[in-house]
Amino acid sequence: MYEMQGEEHLGTIRQLRDEDCRLLEVHGYDYSYYEIDSILLTDSWLERFGFEYSEILTVWTLSGSIILSDFKFVLGLQHVQIEYVHQLQNIYFALTGVEL
Repeated sequence: MYEMQGEEHLGTIRQLRDEDCRLLEVHGYDYSYYEIDSILLTDSWLERFGFEYSEILTVWTLSGSIILSDFKFVLGLQHVQIEYVHQLQNIYFALTGVEL
């Protein structure tokens, strides 16, 4: 997911190089990563992905094992700040093998 000109898009990374990153947009247009912005992670995004909020514990959970508190991913004693949707998608996929 990425944002360009205020609109959200789903794109596929087609090519990665040190000096360039190109995305293949749904309609077949190529965009450089300089032309797109990451999408900020919000409560709304967590709900879209199926996270549930616990008022009592003040955390977001998914399948009882993924925990987010103040947009920090909690893994044991580690707390990793997550600012963008793609960061959550990446960490979730790395840990579960399932895409959000």
